[in-house]
Amino acid sequence: MRKILITIVAMLLSVLFVLGSVVVINAESTKAAIPDDAIVTYGALKEYLEQFKQEILQSIQPNQGGTQSGQYSEISVKQGSFIYIHENTELIYRGGGAAVITPTDTAGWGIKDMSMGTELFSGAPLEYGHIYYSDSANGKKAILITGATAYFTVKGDYEIA
Repeated sequence: MRKILITIVAMLLSVLFVLGSVVVINAESTKAAIPDDAIVTYGALKEYLEQFKQEILQSIQPNQGGTQSGQYSEISVKQGSFIYIHENTELIYRGGGAAVITPTDTAGWGIKDMSMGTELFSGAPLEYGHIYYSDSANGKKAILITGATAYFTVKGDYEIA
């Protein structure tokens, strides 16, 4: 039940993020371009979301880099931020509220929970004290910070956005 709730919350956050982005984009564009009573179809929204997703993935600029090989570092990340995990990166979750975001639910594309011996996919919450590992370069893998601040011990390369 908890996993379903986390998945629903992650999806709602995604929708709110997209809707907030639409408002910002609309406010920055010319006001005459889109009338206030415009009807948006599902197909148009789906196309816009895919285009928006690709633009975000292409424009990600890291504001904090990874660590030197073999060394651990302590990081804290604020709510709404993402930690993009690179290949062969290890995270120890120290608390605060976070969930996994993966490009697909296909085996090998998730983030490994080394403490439980399982693979996690989008919407799965992180467990306190568990060790998480990204062992392949299959797609972008991220941790969404859902609490006010989340704390990690990291070994390997990562980006915070």
